[in-house]
Amino acid sequence: AEDGTTVTLNDTPEHRAATEKALEIIKRVATADGHDPSVSQSDEATARLGMESGRMAFQVNYPFVLPGLKENAVAGAVSFLDLANVPADQQDARIAEVFRSAPYPEVNAGEPAKVTIGGFNIGVAKTTQHEDLAWEAVECLTNQENQRNNAVNGGVPPVLKSLYSDPEFQAVYPAWEGVLGSIESAAVRPVSPAYQSISILLTDALNPPQNIDPVADVDKLAELVSKAVNSEGLIP
Repeated sequence: AEDGTTVTLNDTPEHRAATEKALEIIKRVATADGHDPSVSQSDEATARLGMESGRMAFQVNYPFVLPGLKENAVAGAVSFLDLANVPADQQDARIAEVFRSAPYPEVNAGEPAKVTIGGFNIGVAKTTQHEDLAWEAVECLTNQENQRNNAVNGGVPPVLKSLYSDPEFQAVYPAWEGVLGSIESAAVRPVSPAYQSISILLTDALNPPQNIDPVADVDKLAELVSKAVNSEGLIP
């Protein structure tokens, strides 16, 4: 909860039902016809390469996917998208013809999904001996030119909203609309200094996802989160 300590997975009938539904969805996706048999060991890179090889129809998308796809397509390593002989100024348009993004699927009909937003924060320690240089570095990393370069070459979403309405940027960052929509509708991760511990424990408890018991696992997960918040038994 917002206080960073109260566990809300099963504290009310409504919350318990929501947790059960989330677990049902995870298990359903993990066992659906056409699922990746290695889903319990998969990660972002595995999913991306599976997509590029033509063996997968869909993937959960991350901003770095598009630049990676483009780089491999230029090298002739993407079966459905050969950019080896396509002029550089036409490559993004070609990608947009065969590779599209869509919002994360809705859980409740008519209610847009709220994906958890990621990222990193930049700060300057009050003990720094070079405060002026530190703030200069921050300004450099966040200026418009570097934000554009990081997005186009590395897929990292810009933090400057003005870039998303720039036609020149839109032309070279085809995922801009989907990325912006996800950012504007995003939810935050659990507000807790123990977030990493919570994540490790839940990931371990729900693996492999094919074995999830949506009803019985609710209390199990709530107990694990409570332990994480109280710094108890953190290593699975």
